[in-house]
Amino acid sequence: HFHGFLLSVISAVACGGGLFLIGEVASRILKKEAMGFGDVKLLALLGAFMGWKLTCICLFFASLTGAAVGVTLIQMKKVEWQSRIPFGPYIVLGALISYFWGTQIFDWYWGFFGSSAGL
Repeated sequence: HFHGFLLSVISAVACGGGLFLIGEVASRILKKEAMGFGDVKLLALLGAFMGWKLTCICLFFASLTGAAVGVTLIQMKKVEWQSRIPFGPYIVLGALISYFWGTQIFDWYWGFFGSSAGL
């Protein structure tokens, strides 16, 4: 049981910490807050429960759908380029995709690297 708990803690720190670092780098580049801490906590929670592999898939689909919706809203003149769009709903959508189909997506993607990859 301790091994599973330790893996959950490591995944939570890695996933939440990774998103925190991305947000910090973006904030320093943009010279304004780029991401709220709620997104970091949500991704850390997902990392603890789903593991780092499925959480990476979650973040990929969250970014993809968030960017698609953001660009669409800008093109439709519903929001401006400088508008803040919440990322949490896209993280949740990515988590659902990852929860139901993440293992198949990961295996499909990792298949491109051959069976010698070792994961």
